[in-house]
Amino acid sequence: MPARPLTVASLLFAAAAAAQTPAVGVVIISDRPGAQAMSDTVAAQVQRALVREGVKDALEAPAVAAQVRATGAAEPRSCKGARSCAQNIAVLLGDKATVVTVDVGKLGGTAVVRLEALQAGNEKPLEVSEVSVEVDAVGEKTALPVTLFARKVAQRVLVAPPPDDAPLQAWVDPVSAPPAPPQVAAEPVKVAPAASASSSRSRAPAVVMTTVTALVAVAAVSFLASGLSAKGQYDGAREGGGTSLTRAQADGLASRANVSFTVALIAGSVAAGSGVVTGVLWAF
Repeated sequence: MPARPLTVASLLFAAAAAAQTPAVGVVIISDRPGAQAMSDTVAAQVQRALVREGVKDALEAPAVAAQVRATGAAEPRSCKGARSCAQNIAVLLGDKATVVTVDVGKLGGTAVVRLEALQAGNEKPLEVSEVSVEVDAVGEKTALPVTLFARKVAQRVLVAPPPDDAPLQAWVDPVSAPPAPPQVAAEPVKVAPAASASSSRSRAPAVVMTTVTALVAVAAVSFLASGLSAKGQYDGAREGGGTSLTRAQADGLASRANVSFTVALIAGSVAAGSGVVTGVLWAF
């Protein structure tokens, strides 16, 4: 059986598989009072989560610390949580290496866990996660956030190789390849004409003015009725040449009638004016 020619894609996949994967390791970058044991617990939890998510060669925190010390650099825990210090550790691990930093602090009965994934040569973290749990629950309640964090990190640092049974693409001789089918020009899309300005103009101003006119007209009628009522009471009390009202009552009715008639006259004038404006708005 003749050997099938390899495509460029298959060669690239083979080269990627043969290339050495950049190092990935977990490192504790702080030594805060009362948090040492919790830091060890979380670091071990992160390393196991990375392995489960596909980063099979993820280094444990003690292994990373040993490699750092072997270069003559200081203990990683002396970084005091500084990102710049952790980025230097990534450089020490190798080109394009990634370190997952663990920084745990204790505040009363609460543990604050901060995780960052840093890559050598990249000042911006790949992923960041921070969670606060009870001191007695470290491990139990950090399992889920650690797993989700490790999953995101794995997606950033791993390159999935092609499956073993993936078929090779058929090689086509460009000389003997059949001609490409002729391209058919796409039919131009017909655009509906835009609506005229008069039909698309909003009628909201006309509606508002109609409402205002109606309300002012109702007010004018109401005050006119009030004035007529007061005048009727005043005139009725004076029938027969006398009056049954006291001076104060008579003055009050007269004042009420005058005010009502005045307001009714003003409201009526406003209603008439707004009615004209309303008519113009509806017409145009």
